[in-house]
Amino acid sequence: VLDIPLPFYENKVLLVEKNEVKRPLCKFLVRNSGEQIDYLTLVQRLIMGSNLEHLSMFVNKKLPFIQQIVNSFVYGNTSIAVYNLQRTINEVINQMPVHNTYMNSWAMNHRLVILDSAFEDLHSPDAKLAYQLDKADEYFDRGWTPMGLSDGVLADKNYILTTDLRKTIPFGFSHHNPQRNLYSTLGMKGPEDSLVRTRSMDDLRKDGLNRKGWNLFTAFADVPEVWEDQILLDNSLRNHYITYHRRVLGFGTPMVKEGDIIKKGSKICLTPDGQYKVIEFDADKIWIDKVVQKEVVVGGTKQNSITFIVKFNRKLKEGVKITNRAANKGVIRFKDLGWAECNGKRRKIQVLVSSKAVLKRKNYTQILEALMNNVTGEKGAIIEDDYVPNMEVVKNALERTGFRRDGSWDCETYAGKFPAVCGVVFWGVTMDVEDMLWDLHDTTRKNTRGLRTAGLKFSTVEFRALETRFGKDNAIADEIMSYAQGAEDLHEQIKILKSKRGDKINASVIHMKHVRPLDDTSGTIVPEGLIEGTIADENLGRQGFLMELPSPYQVVLDGSEVTYEGFPAVDVEKEQQEGKKVVTLSHVYVPYGNLRRCWRHDTGYLGMTTIAALLNSMIVTGHRFMANPADGNFRASYYRSVYAYFSNVAQKMGSKTGEISVHGMAVRYPFSAKAVATLSCELPKNTVQIHRDMAKNLRVQNGDVVLVERFPCLGFMSLRPQRVVVTDDPDCRYSIRVSGNNLGSLSLDFDGDVIYLASFHTKEAKRALMREFHNPNKTCYDAIKMLNEKMGTPHYKSMTFDDYHMVPFPPLTMETHRAIVDKATGVKAHTGPVIALCYNIMRLVENSDTKNNQKMNVAIEMFLDKVGNSVFKQKHGVKSLHQVVTEAICKADVETLVKEGFKRGTSEMICDLIRKKAAMLKVFDLAKYHERAKKFGSNIISRLVREQNKIYFASRSTLEGCKLLSHLEQAAVDVPSRMLKWVLSGKADSMETVLDRMQLDKMMSSINDASLAEKVSVMCEYMDEIFKKKETQVDRMVKRLLHERNMAVNI
Repeated sequence: VLDIPLPFYENKVLLVEKNEVKRPLCKFLVRNSGEQIDYLTLVQRLIMGSNLEHLSMFVNKKLPFIQQIVNSFVYGNTSIAVYNLQRTINEVINQMPVHNTYMNSWAMNHRLVILDSAFEDLHSPDAKLAYQLDKADEYFDRGWTPMGLSDGVLADKNYILTTDLRKTIPFGFSHHNPQRNLYSTLGMKGPEDSLVRTRSMDDLRKDGLNRKGWNLFTAFADVPEVWEDQILLDNSLRNHYITYHRRVLGFGTPMVKEGDIIKKGSKICLTPDGQYKVIEFDADKIWIDKVVQKEVVVGGTKQNSITFIVKFNRKLKEGVKITNRAANKGVIRFKDLGWAECNGKRRKIQVLVSSKAVLKRKNYTQILEALMNNVTGEKGAIIEDDYVPNMEVVKNALERTGFRRDGSWDCETYAGKFPAVCGVVFWGVTMDVEDMLWDLHDTTRKNTRGLRTAGLKFSTVEFRALETRFGKDNAIADEIMSYAQGAEDLHEQIKILKSKRGDKINASVIHMKHVRPLDDTSGTIVPEGLIEGTIADENLGRQGFLMELPSPYQVVLDGSEVTYEGFPAVDVEKEQQEGKKVVTLSHVYVPYGNLRRCWRHDTGYLGMTTIAALLNSMIVTGHRFMANPADGNFRASYYRSVYAYFSNVAQKMGSKTGEISVHGMAVRYPFSAKAVATLSCELPKNTVQIHRDMAKNLRVQNGDVVLVERFPCLGFMSLRPQRVVVTDDPDCRYSIRVSGNNLGSLSLDFDGDVIYLASFHTKEAKRALMREFHNPNKTCYDAIKMLNEKMGTPHYKSMTFDDYHMVPFPPLTMETHRAIVDKATGVKAHTGPVIALCYNIMRLVENSDTKNNQKMNVAIEMFLDKVGNSVFKQKHGVKSLHQVVTEAICKADVETLVKEGFKRGTSEMICDLIRKKAAMLKVFDLAKYHERAKKFGSNIISRLVREQNKIYFASRSTLEGCKLLSHLEQAAVDVPSRMLKWVLSGKADSMETVLDRMQLDKMMSSINDASLAEKVSVMCEYMDEIFKKKETQVDRMVKRLLHERNMAVNI
């Protein structure tokens, strides 16, 4: 049965709802024809197959879905055809954002998704950016703009807004800096409507649409605690709260009813297999608003689905992010802000925000809003969308209503006395903090495969940074690497690819006909009783086995390149005469049970892993082929499934999110924490303050030294040793306080940035951290101090109305609009390429004679940090150096780099390195080569990494399986390849970590019988010896049983 949700209106917003989740709908624009179509028309065309050429983002088959369904009646796979159509419809719906606020959804109703296959075919970030700029020009005269969309979609999605959000904020067309994106203001939350509104906004308000928040008396001045984007709120606002709702899906029997008060950890339903569904989020108050039960089909059977509509209140807390309608956004801290007086009027200051930030960003509308509320006595006002205030008229109005002409009030605050522009400004919450933290067990909890998925991820760039700061083979890196995981999984996947190459693998053999196919026509979630004897049964060939094929599979290799694979059809003798290797496979390798172990669905059913699903598809088609060997369609399906198995395993291993990168070149570190960063000017230098709960999770106390990181890491300057101060202050529970500008060079601007902490527990690592804290590496520390000085320091400054020098912004032209889109989109378009450029240069340096020159490594990482931050900060007016640096390095053009402010010595070293390495590839004219290569979206740096850093290249690419194997077998030449070789050595499995010891000690301490405890300890040590500290599953199983069954085991 197809589920096609129908649109409906709510508060004049067009929505669609699926699985109790609402999404705002928008129209689709066919760029070639200019035709606009709605959601239902798009779905109808998908089904019927009309005009498929412009639907390439949803459809990659030329055969219409209606024809696929008709054909499925012949081939007996109707459920699969319907499933594929449903998945495509779901993809259309998922193009729409989740309904957040009505204001946000109203804006999304005015978004167009542009259907253009030309955009879908673009892969180069520069090409996509050029497309976005041309699109902005093409639709400018219609008043359409990408500005007002979220930053995350500007580069990679083909969207545009048909409305200008500036008309929804007072003075927006005249005094809002058009470079400041108003998207974040659409999500403002709170209980009140704004006092000052535009005509357009008031019309929307009558339809139930409005930004929500609080009208708060605001002072604009600089004191140290409002450095950068941090905002101070008065203590009197601590009990202000936001009411949210979430949908929690469960299966089975509900255990709560509407109106029940619950809390984090409360059991809300009993699943069919006797497990409990619990509330996993925190709030000040949580209650069940609604319980909706209905039957849904899971794994081909009907199940009782329960949707719990859960409402909850969250009070304002330190670290919460707020914004006003000028997009002046930042995280909050609480203080007693004092009072403001003006000509006998006295008001409690509720918000204190930086005046310098307003001046720097030129989002002046908030100043005008404050002054208008003064003039109107806070009775509210409706102004025309295009109203342009005259500054003399504003001053006269202030004077006439009993205020000073310069808009200032006398403020008496905790930070002293100063004059400041004051008035009521509308503020709303855009992000809370409760969901930011890792819980006590999050960083140690393991998934079905026995792998940790949370915790600070130390990857190749962090390890390079550690080497630069602490030296090679340092104790901190050693402790991190002791927590490496997934080595056996990697080895098993490598065996799969080796079986394709024809390598000999020692394993037992099971013929495919003896493996029961699992019916997956209803999906990959099935009742547990159907698993036994299938490939999804982890106990079938638990250690891995060779599965004999019903018909051989042929692979032709020219070196490591596969020139043919599939049905045995090549002339073997001819291929061998041409120097190729012909492999005829009679078996494929099936990995050990860990990679086939099912995951548990909330229904109690089991879901197949990707590898198990691929193998099962091979077995299903293989059995059909064995039963009907003369049927060409069944034979073709069988060979496609074998190809898909090898192909998907290789894809699963490669790429930035693949198994090699995630487990072979990165470590999830368990002793880590994260939270929103807030600023404290009361802490000593180089100090972070954390709540006692976080300190317990990290196992640290006052005076310990931890590592602090903020992403993205570009070198040693992104990892900082900081001393810990532990506090019981409840305000610090959801934040990490940092001291002054000590971490300013991490580009912390306190607008919701999350920072990470890692603590260390071996004696050697703790000594190394303490030594570096007290006697820092001078080269690194001098560079960090210089970066901090550039960021400035928290300070005092007050400004009056005249100091802002407000003048109206001129109307946008096509040229100025294009420049704004270029800056905003360029940040996202070039972030990926600039990070790739930095990492590639790191790899080339690591594979060179300079790899052990610490001063040079520091200089190179400073060079790369400057390049990276020029891209990240270009929307604030900083010139992006990505393009010019790429061109200059690829051409070894030292003078251009020096002209752009880079040090000559560092520039010469990098350019000399490129020349030498290029010469090894017989490339001597770098300028000529670059002009030719960039036509194909490449450059000499990418080629050097591809050919000289093959293991790293393989980890970032999607290579065919035999090609991937060839790359992985190369020598280790850089940090990533050394990490991978170490992980694959299995050394981590033979190491007892601090966490292992802590968990064992905790378990042993729960055994009251001393004699029994001693026997368990001896037994575990004995098993460790027997299994040579490999993956001692029996050992861990005994420990788990002892723990879970409360020692009810007869030793």
